[in-house]
Amino acid sequence: MLAHLQTMCKYPDSLIARKCGPRVAREAAARAGRVLESGKPGDKAYYSALGDLDLWLRADGHRRNPGTTADLIAAGLFVGLRDGVLAPPYRW
Repeated sequence: MLAHLQTMCKYPDSLIARKCGPRVAREAAARAGRVLESGKPGDKAYYSALGDLDLWLRADGHRRNPGTTADLIAAGLFVGLRDGVLAPPYRW
């Protein structure tokens, strides 16, 4: 999640831009930045800000769903798992 927020903050999501316009994509990036500024994973303020971002992204019929950055993160995780750089967190 942290890598996704960092990517989304630095590079406004192009799917959001295509569906909602560049202004909304920049707003999503700014909101991701506010989550990062609120604290670190594990902090109550971080999770509160993350929940607010999630609610905002899902509103408006999921039009603000960050598809492009999510795809990039998923691809990176796949390559890391495939190449053995990352170990899956299996829990039995």
